[in-house]
Amino acid sequence: MSDEKNGTALTVRQEQFGGMQTASVGETASIAIAAQAKAAIEARWIVAMRNRRDLDQVRAELLHECERQGFAEDATYRLEFGGKAIVGPTIRFVEAAIQSYGNCDTEVLAIYDDADKRIVEVRVTDFERNITHRKQVTITKVVERRSLRKGQTAISWRTNSAGDKTYLVEASDTDLLAKEGALSSKALRVCCLRLLPGWLVEEAQDRCAETVKRRDAEDPDAAKRRLADAFMTLGVKPADLATYFGHPLDSLVPAEIARMKQIYAALRDGQTTWLDVLESARGEQPATAAPETTPAAPAKGAESVKAAVKQRAKAAPKAPPAATTPTQRHPALQPDEAPIVGDPWDGDVDPNTGEIVPVGDEPDWMKS
Repeated sequence: MSDEKNGTALTVRQEQFGGMQTASVGETASIAIAAQAKAAIEARWIVAMRNRRDLDQVRAELLHECERQGFAEDATYRLEFGGKAIVGPTIRFVEAAIQSYGNCDTEVLAIYDDADKRIVEVRVTDFERNITHRKQVTITKVVERRSLRKGQTAISWRTNSAGDKTYLVEASDTDLLAKEGALSSKALRVCCLRLLPGWLVEEAQDRCAETVKRRDAEDPDAAKRRLADAFMTLGVKPADLATYFGHPLDSLVPAEIARMKQIYAALRDGQTTWLDVLESARGEQPATAAPETTPAAPAKGAESVKAAVKQRAKAAPKAPPAATTPTQRHPALQPDEAPIVGDPWDGDVDPNTGEIVPVGDEPDWMKS
């Protein structure tokens, strides 16, 4: 094969069986880059097939990492919404797990960019099983700020749930980089969890919980101080933590310490804000009892039916509040299932007597 340059094009002559083939090729730089990428991918496939993973070795390496206190404390996050808590592996945990798993490749590629938004695609490939999971993420080039700097102009503003004004401003290069990194990491975690065996993730998460619990039991006071110091780095003061729990930090029990470590991991990774945490905590508190009212005079006809239905709904016993916030696995590991609520209505109301007639027994007023 011989190469000859002719202006900006490249003429390639290649001898084959029975003759010679000549081709004129342009844009040599792009062809070289494509060939380089193809060679790199092929090399990774070859290495993966020659050095196949051993799940027993993967499990041993990951569980050994879970014995380290610093890693164990950052391995689980906690998000609370409407009285429910979602607990799952953090980005740091997934990064360590995918490294131990081996023979995988992660990529974050920008596929679109303009003045308003940037779109990136996150890809995770398992070379052994020939599986690729990808997810596209759209990053808008705006951020919210509680106050405006001198000379800064707001695009728009809104009033948040706390009654404060929040401004939408154009993102700087630093803001855009941080926003892209946070959203890309979340998408990367989702794609990696689809590749990792569920039993391995669950066992490693349980081992991390045991590690944290064991060390906190050895020195609870030191655990409380480390917790307060960690939240201070995020701008959350010890007084704010005391407000959240409803009692001083000296009275924290081990379960509360473990819960706050999971919330700290979610705050650090940008999955929630301290304001959202406080709002969720206020939503879990039982509502105040309604004031007693004097019963109205009994109505007649159809009005008595409505009154009987309302009276029965008020008299129905309510389920006692749960002692702890219900916890469920991360959606990638165990999808949520909506609770099944039964219909409390099981009869009809006789407007003449006001009595409840069971279903199947036709009252006299319906026969007429």
